[in-house]
Amino acid sequence: MDPILAPGDFYGQKHRHFKIAGATFTEMVYFPAFKIPRHSHEGAFFGLVLEGAYTETYERRNRECKPATFLFHPEGEVHSETHYDVVVRIFNVEPASLFLDPVRKRSYLLDQPLAFEGGPELPLTLRLYHEFRDPDALTPIAMEGLLLELLATTCRGSIGARDPKPPRWLRQVRDLLQEKFTAPPSLQDMARIVGFKNLSHPEIGERR
Repeated sequence: MDPILAPGDFYGQKHRHFKIAGATFTEMVYFPAFKIPRHSHEGAFFGLVLEGAYTETYERRNRECKPATFLFHPEGEVHSETHYDVVVRIFNVEPASLFLDPVRKRSYLLDQPLAFEGGPELPLTLRLYHEFRDPDALTPIAMEGLLLELLATTCRGSIGARDPKPPRWLRQVRDLLQEKFTAPPSLQDMARIVGFKNLSHPEIGERR
């Protein structure tokens, strides 16, 4: 079974790390030619590549990551990395459910992997990084506002950048129906299994 990492835990060398404004912020450094095995994370997180380059494998697909690549990893996404012969630095942002739950009630886009090259997400994440690197008494307020804006901007901008496939919950339903095609579960049972409490939400149901 692939390892599942807790919030704040990443492979590599932790250069700087703290929790603030209901989120965990971590800057990771990786030696040249570093390899990260298959794993997943308990919570969703953003990653901004600050330096270096690598190939990431996720959901049987590959993507090239280089400086200014902005990534979103949904919770439970299994991925691995093969770094090139360069030092790699990544700034990771792990929002708590306090931030994610209100967004997920309005959009399912944060249930799937996303990747951006440039766009409005980049300056927002860089502003978060600068607050992270040079904090002062007002940093918690500034970072909380920036994080909320980043979540909203990511959802708005991900229409064109998201993977051309259904959201994760819909893929789970498909796999479930294929596995139990001789005795398919009820609609309510499927909603419960994939994480919806009921069927009232505009995107099928209200997420847990």
